[in-house]
Order: sequence, then C-alpha cells, then structure tokens
Amino acid sequence: MRSPSRPLAAVVGVVVAAGLLSSVPGPARALDVDASTSAARTPAAAAAPRSTAAERQVARVATPRLRWERCGQGLPPNLAKRLTCATPKVPLDYDRPRGAPTQLFVARLRAEQPARRIGTLFVNPGGPGGSAAGAILDFASALGPRVRARFDVVGVDPRGVGGSGITACSGKVGFPPRLAQYPLNREQATSRIRFDDRVRRACAQKRTPLVDHASTADVARDMDLIRRAVGDPKLTYYGVSYGSYLGATYARLFPNKVRALVVDAVLDPVAWSTGNPTTQGAKTPFTTRLRSGYGAYEALTAAWTECDRVGKKRCALAGDALGKWKRVLRAAKQGRLGDGNGSLAYQDVVGIALGSLYSRFGIPSLASFVADLNAGLDRSARTGQRRVLVSESKQYPKLLKMRRELERRGLYTAPIVSAPARRPATTDVLFNAVTCSDSVNPRDPYAWERAAKEQDRTAPWFGRLWTWSSSPCARQGIGSSDDAFQGPWRTGTSTPLLVVGNTHDPATPISGARKVNTRFRDSVLLTWDGWGHAAIGQGGCVTSLTGTYLVTQQLPDDGTVCRQPKPLFR
Repeated sequence: MRSPSRPLAAVVGVVVAAGLLSSVPGPARALDVDASTSAARTPAAAAAPRSTAAERQVARVATPRLRWERCGQGLPPNLAKRLTCATPKVPLDYDRPRGAPTQLFVARLRAEQPARRIGTLFVNPGGPGGSAAGAILDFASALGPRVRARFDVVGVDPRGVGGSGITACSGKVGFPPRLAQYPLNREQATSRIRFDDRVRRACAQKRTPLVDHASTADVARDMDLIRRAVGDPKLTYYGVSYGSYLGATYARLFPNKVRALVVDAVLDPVAWSTGNPTTQGAKTPFTTRLRSGYGAYEALTAAWTECDRVGKKRCALAGDALGKWKRVLRAAKQGRLGDGNGSLAYQDVVGIALGSLYSRFGIPSLASFVADLNAGLDRSARTGQRRVLVSESKQYPKLLKMRRELERRGLYTAPIVSAPARRPATTDVLFNAVTCSDSVNPRDPYAWERAAKEQDRTAPWFGRLWTWSSSPCARQGIGSSDDAFQGPWRTGTSTPLLVVGNTHDPATPISGARKVNTRFRDSVLLTWDGWGHAAIGQGGCVTSLTGTYLVTQQLPDDGTVCRQPKPLFR
C-alpha cells in the first residue's frame, strides 16, 4: 500500500504510469447503436425521504478544505495541466466527527471545456482494492468526449487504498509453504482455515485504526463530504463492479443528494450484505450468495457453445469445446500440465480462464490456449510423454499477464491477504476489512467448505474459487460492522438511477442489476448483451446512453438493450 505521506506528484505519477486503473477499459472500438435502442426520456423525480440519518450525520461535519496541487508529472502537457490532487482529512469515525481524522487521497482531471462545465463526476473502478484516483484517465476516455468536456472527473481512493491510509494487522502470521489459492479437498480446507485463524488473531492483537472503519458506508460518507467540498449540491457518479455497491450504498444513505448515478457490472446489494434471511443470511458466505461463480460458469459455457456454432475456421477449439475444456482440467488435476517451473495447478487453469472472461477480447485467446493444450495431450498420448508444457502455447504469456494484472489491481478474487516485503510481520487485510464488515456470514469456517462443494454442482470450476475468497469472514471476521449499512435497500432517489448489466458477465451476473432495478424506485435497467466484465467503454450504444444521462439526466426506456455488434469469434 502507498503511504499517504508521500508527495502528491510522486503518488499520482506512479499510479498513472503503472496503469493501476481498474476493470475500466481504455479507448474502445466503436460499436454500432442497436436498432432496438429506445429514445432517451427525462425521469420524473422519485420520491426520496425527507432526510436520512446519514444525510444529517454528515451535514454536521465541517467541510474539508481541498488544497489542489499539480500531480501529473510524466503525462502529456495537455493532461498534466488539468490533473491536480489533494489530501483532505475526514473523520475516522463519523459518530465522533471531532475525534481522530483520517486522510484521503483525491485526484481530479479538470473538464476539457471549463466554460461549459456542469460539475464533478465521481468514479470508482471496483475491488475492493481498486484505486479510484488512478482510474480517472481511463474513465474520462471510456465515457467519451461529451462527458469529459462537461465534467471534472474525480477519484477518491477509498479507505485503505492507494493514498488513503492502510488497513493492516500486525503479528506473526506466517504463510504456509503450500497454501493453495483455494481449497479442493478437506486437507487444503483445514490448512486455509488454520491460516485464517492466525490472521484473525493477529488482527485481534494489533491493527491499524482503519481496519474497524473501512466499510462501504464509511467510504460513501467520505464521498458525500468530498462532494460538498468540490461545491456540487448533488452527486454525479459512475461506479463499476464493487463501485456499483458503493453507488447503491450512497444512493440508499443519501437519496436526496443524487443528481445522476450510474452503476455498471452490478453487485446484488442484498446478497452482499445479508442475503435472504430465510434461506441464506448467516448460513451462506456472501461470496457464494453473489452468484459470481455462476456468472463465470455461464459466460464460459456460452462462449464454448458459440465456438462450436461458428466452427474451426473462426474458433480453434470448435468441436466439443466444452469436452476439451474438461479434458484440460482433468489433466491439471493429475499434474500433467507444466510451465517449466513445475506443475500448473487446477486452480491456476481456472484462474487463467476467469481472467480471460473479464474481456471479450480475451476469450478467443483462451479458446486457442485450450486447443493448444488438447493438441499437446494428443501428442503425449502418442509419444508416452506424461507432461504437457503450457509454455508451448503462444497464448499462455498473454493470458497469464491478463490474470496477474487483475490480481494486482485487486479486481477479482482479491488475495486473502498479502505480506508487504518491507514489513513481513504486517498483513494487509483491505479486502476483508471491507467485505467482512459489510456482510453477514457464517461463524463456522467449514461452512465455506460445504458451500464450495455445493457450488461444484451449480457453478462448476468457478463457484469454489469465488466462495473461498471470503473465508476470513468466519468466526468473528475482520473489522467492525458498527458503521456498516446492511439494508433495507428499497428507496426512492432525487434522480432515478441508471443500472447497467451484462448478459455474460463473469463476476457480476445480470441478476445483480435486476435486483438493484427492483430496489431503487423508478431506476432504469440498460442491458449490454455481450461478454466481458462491465459495459463501460464498449462504445456506441452504451457510451451514448450513459453519456446522455450523465450530461442531461435523460434516461433510456427501462429494458433497453445494447447488443454486441461484432461476433465473439471472428
């Protein structure tokens, strides 16, 4: 984690140069607007409450002063002159507004046409763990010229991310030499559970103050305070993936402060927080309730069906693509796949596949990779050589890089914990400090093993991976839920929300978007009918409709569909 005490220019220079941006894509290929797209409409004002407890609570806090400094060193001059940063202080605990403060890191890209500026667009790329400050250039590019001309784009690093402090626990944790990425059997499950116990004991002994004040509701309160600091009477926002949960939380806590709010790649807020109390709640891990495993399973099997449909000329894996995928997984479990440094584990193959599904442009490469491995298995059967080297596939370096980049950004199956090299006795617990405080989970750690086994039946390959990512939330969990928001979620907002979902999203299935659409009165559902994680940056139809809403507050008709105009395999 970066220390907030570092110079502003150094912080943003590193963030932007390293590309630590998000699942938000860079400039996209232009897409045609689907003929079925409906004309935009101006929303009627939704019935928001008079005033919520959160609105009154934050109203009592003094507005922080934003001391903007240039921080775009290393960028082209036209960008560098428009990029500024600040490190305001906000209450660590909003119940004690005059108590200890915590520092945030905020980056701002000024509007291209200041004379026509509407206000500020706040953005968040996801995680928990993605840097909002580092994402502003990608958001500005992906949302198109109309949006970046009229808005300052602002990213507030959430608590514990980038320049906004550290969520860490101290003590002897120790990483087992053979700790699997996620367990496949009872022995591995027991090893993971014992490791989680050590992390929780370390957090009980000594932790940074932010560990108990990192909930999404705390981040939403921070964002409302910074909204006031930049002078906007209401919030304009675009959040992707976990950023959708932040957006939904803000809309529920501050329903009278919504000017225009887009949630994209939407997490089901009920599933994240509590689940259905009669069937889930504390019985099922929240990472199972989200149905991310099913989303990845659906995206992959739909892609293999499409591969078979178009044939070998367009997809190298065609001809029982699903069967060939299963054959590769069996070989991985048998230790028959290697990368030159040892065996490529089953978990590695599944992780590579999931990383590829995050972009529709990665799926053809995945198909070619699996086809190469099947050809290698055929050769090994003829020659009697047991092991197949995955490095013989030209696709392997590309897919491995894609997966590692997602892990580095903390945007999918965030590492359970990570140990910074300079402080080996300190464990960064950001992902679980947020998620455990936000959500209700089982106390019994073996509930994760039971849920994972069930996921093998309903969401093969990926359900187990997603389920185990929250295992530190067992027993007493990590962090405090005192300031978290866990529902109920039904409300009206001063401007209805625009909810965007993908039909083949590997992390946030469209069921999450549909749930938000039912919980926020008069909200509108816009569907991207295609593959990949999030619709932002897909060009044409999506960019036009989201841009119109952000600039004019005009919504498309509920149920509008933007279709992927080019085939998955070409």
